Amino acid sequence: MSGKAFKKLDVEIIKKIPIYDCVAIVKNMENMLGKKVIPAGSTCKATWSGDVDVVIQIEHEGKDALWGQLCEKFKHTKRLGSGFSVLYDYAPLGFVQIDIWPSTKAIDDAWSLAGGRMGGFKGRYRNILLGYLAKCKSAETGVKLTFASPGGYGERGKQRVTDPKMILDCLDVPCTPEEATSLEKIVEVLIASGQRDRLIGFDDYLRNPKDHMPEQTERVISYVNAFLLDN
Repeated sequence: MSGKAFKKLDVEIIKKIPIYDCVAIVKNMENMLGKKVIPAGSTCKATWSGDVDVVIQIEHEGKDALWGQLCEKFKHTKRLGSGFSVLYDYAPLGFVQIDIWPSTKAIDDAWSLAGGRMGGFKGRYRNILLGYLAKCKSAETGVKLTFASPGGYGERGKQRVTDPKMILDCLDVPCTPEEATSLEKIVEVLIASGQRDRLIGFDDYLRNPKDHMPEQTERVISYVNAFLLDN
């Protein structure tokens, strides 16, 4: 979600949140809402975060009931696509933006929103790679396959698969969900398992004229291509 969801408000929003405050904010959200709140992206992993990303478990009551709770608890709220954003007046720091994804399978969707390896490439590149592997498998099988974050693995005409282990099995990525939270590890296991050819063409797939992080994208491409050259 956009870190600028509340840019028109005349309030100062904290842009550097220590990890221990992220952990406290997630716990406070659980207590306020009475729901399971799971950190997403790099929240509660990185030393500092620009905002707090979470997935919140919803049950039969649906996302509208959660939206109602948020509107009761927070003065500033916004709906953004399939998610929500709120401004939390967190006493130790000030106003903090919290981006929220409602989910009936919060643990699974939090995995799909993993933030990547600490000090490595952002989690979005891991997700783009999984999407590329799904596209390549579509070409091989003739069946439309996709990967969405959140949302998981989709096959036309069937219910989406959100379980991380099942997603990796469907995409023929031979590692555990815990390992597959970064692009780097997925590249490593594909190379080690003799599947280097599945990475050919990823550079063209990744390049996008609308990319807002072209320098990091080129670093990702160089990283993957170096593996291809060496193997």
